[in-house]
Amino acid sequence: MHTIHVIDKLDSTYEGPEARYLNTREWQQIFLNQGSLDGACGHYCVFMSLIINGVMSRTEALSALSYKQDGRTNIGKLASKIKDYNFFHGTLDTDIEDIFDGVYRNQIEVERFSKPGSLRDFVVTNIEQNNPVMLGISWPDGGHWVTVVGLDYAGEDTAKELYRFLVIDPGGNKMQFCSWNGVIQAKGTGGRYSYEWWGQNQKVKLEDAVAIKLI
Repeated sequence: MHTIHVIDKLDSTYEGPEARYLNTREWQQIFLNQGSLDGACGHYCVFMSLIINGVMSRTEALSALSYKQDGRTNIGKLASKIKDYNFFHGTLDTDIEDIFDGVYRNQIEVERFSKPGSLRDFVVTNIEQNNPVMLGISWPDGGHWVTVVGLDYAGEDTAKELYRFLVIDPGGNKMQFCSWNGVIQAKGTGGRYSYEWWGQNQKVKLEDAVAIKLI
């Protein structure tokens, strides 16, 4: 038996997952496909996490990295910082923390996983608290960011065990009737790259995690 927990800010529709924009209470699509904006995968996950939390509209996300933003607004400040961090290339977890420093301070809290501690437990705790989590994964010749939005447990009662992370992958296909388009195994099989990234047939390491929390 499997039990699935998906963060409660999401609604699955025939057009993919949606979340409410807090300013208007209207539902909006979350998924941003890599290539629809400038920048690396991490920034797509940043914007999707803000849409999930309802503090950024999809329209704002799609225009965020244009050069017409008002630098006095939260979205303008965020876009300016992203550009300063060379957004055409990869994104570090510390970059994400710095990008948010002083921006959305009254709406968003950013928490970066740091050792000692269990990255798995960090992700689980935040998903159970309904916070989207940006998850950084790596393999021998690459790396990627995805946004964790759910957990898949196998078994029942005392035998219940975390089995998979359910993720939105900006590099994946747009989903329908489902809140995720990727799955990463949450139970390692040993070795440096011990987690299976299903659908990509790739063994990965869980490198970093950043929770984007609505205050």
